Amino acid sequence: MKEQIKKAYCLKIDEFVKNEDSTDGNVYMIFNNNDKYIVKIYNNLQHVISMINLYEDLKINGINVPGIILNKDNKSYSLLENGKYCVIYSFLDGKEICTFKNINKEISIKIAKELRKIHQITSGNNKYNLPVVPFDIEKKFNKYSALHFDLTKNNIFYNENWESQIGFIDFDDAKYGPTIIDVAITISLLYFSKKRGVNIDGLKAFLDSYYEDEKQKEEEIPYLKNYALKWINYIMDNNQFDSSTKESFKIKKRLIEMEMNF
Repeated sequence: MKEQIKKAYCLKIDEFVKNEDSTDGNVYMIFNNNDKYIVKIYNNLQHVISMINLYEDLKINGINVPGIILNKDNKSYSLLENGKYCVIYSFLDGKEICTFKNINKEISIKIAKELRKIHQITSGNNKYNLPVVPFDIEKKFNKYSALHFDLTKNNIFYNENWESQIGFIDFDDAKYGPTIIDVAITISLLYFSKKRGVNIDGLKAFLDSYYEDEKQKEEEIPYLKNYALKWINYIMDNNQFDSSTKESFKIKKRLIEMEMNF
């Protein structure tokens, strides 16, 4: 694969290393003296096109996301000899917020504002041909967009030199649906945890900042708990987690049931 990428791209490759942290096993790193790149290998061309269009739209509109590296033919992806597709992303030069002891009010406000921008940029019809939210949505909401669907602390980056100071990676689980789903998932992942319990101050700051539209806030807030729990049930039913991760999700679910009362 390394040699195929060398032929297809104008990149100097000092090291080509598989990323063992990737749950799907499709991620590699390219290192040279000055730069790092993320290589992702995909099976589905439609997914490749969806990712390319989504990343390009977000980047053009000022969201800090990895850029897509063009190959020698000026294309955003390359077809490999095994029939799979290769997309190379620039490395987002920031600090993962999972390294922070706590997500304070200031950071929470910044994350909320950037997530709201993503939803605004991608709002309307499913123009990226993303999969729809994979569980029942009983109510018709007013705001629909692309959803990141996996904003863990590892997928949000901070860099004080960026204008917004917040960036995002790894949209491979992106879905299309009501924006409330992304809000519910994000607060579940960021503010309820086995180690630290409930970060009430961060949670309140996030919600107050995201919901600058009072009408949307009144419509969605009462349903956040329901969709946070639906997402956790979906994740636990559709993944093979180790016992520690299962326990973390169970505790997260219990905390949401007890504490998410708006």
